[in-house]
Amino acid sequence: FQVKRTGKFRVSADVATLGSSSFVVSCNGPELSATVSSTGDYGTFQTFELGSVEISTPEKASLTVRPLKGHWEPINLRSIKLLPVGQQ
Repeated sequence: FQVKRTGKFRVSADVATLGSSSFVVSCNGPELSATVSSTGDYGTFQTFELGSVEISTPEKASLTVRPLKGHWEPINLRSIKLLPVGQQ
């Protein structure tokens, strides 16, 4: 995706899972380790706040999600959102 606005961004994810799971989200370098709790079903989504990242240059960016070894359970990931800090 193309970063048009720089600054600090809140990262959230819509996830459904049967058990607690941990994973890492990275955006052009900065990484967030995240743990989500069970939503009870792979079709029942909840929004989890994962933390924040700083994006300092407007450029083409890559967002990756990878499991955290030893703490991974399957998840159904519907979306990841980056919103500027201070924006609802």
